[in-house]
Amino acid sequence: MAFDVNKIRLEFPSLNQKINGNSLVYFDSAATSLKPKLVIDSLAEFYSTINSNVHRASHYLSALSTNAYEQARNKVAKFINAGTNEIVFTSGTTDSINTIANSLGQNYLKKSDEVIITVAEHHSNIVPWVELKEKIGIEIKVLNLNSSGELDVEELESLIGEKTKLISFCHTSNVMGIRNDIEGIMKIAKKHGFVDFDRWSSGYYSY
Repeated sequence: MAFDVNKIRLEFPSLNQKINGNSLVYFDSAATSLKPKLVIDSLAEFYSTINSNVHRASHYLSALSTNAYEQARNKVAKFINAGTNEIVFTSGTTDSINTIANSLGQNYLKKSDEVIITVAEHHSNIVPWVELKEKIGIEIKVLNLNSSGELDVEELESLIGEKTKLISFCHTSNVMGIRNDIEGIMKIAKKHGFVDFDRWSSGYYSY
């Protein structure tokens, strides 16, 4: 599918400005993504009409905002082929990883259990596991790159052991600029009983 870059740029008001006489080019989306006009308008409409607590009140506006919130959850679940009870909204990826790490640390992981990450991870997918290592004594294994500068998927087999409980990695690394072999990693994970790979074979993956 061909994309009209100029048409897409018009959807983002922030890009419709000149910096030193040149069109703005924005490369910091990993930290803070720009918002398209549709999102900006939707937020303005929400705050102008049904702004209220979600799931916290019984009045009319709260009912409307809760319904809108749950409709969004349903759409996300359908988009990534998940159940609605598997969708949790957070403030961002870093918050999500910390929430997962803390939950696993309190309820599942124990001393000497192993978590595999990669050498190409952002610190947001390193620090939470290091903190669990210091707090409860988990072990961290690191998957390296191969001679082509990509994740050494074959090495993953040798890293997985009886105490390995989790493999946590990014799809595209903002550290190395590489796109990881999701299918290769997922197949190895399935082989060792980590995931139900068939469920995600529609093109969206859980990792």
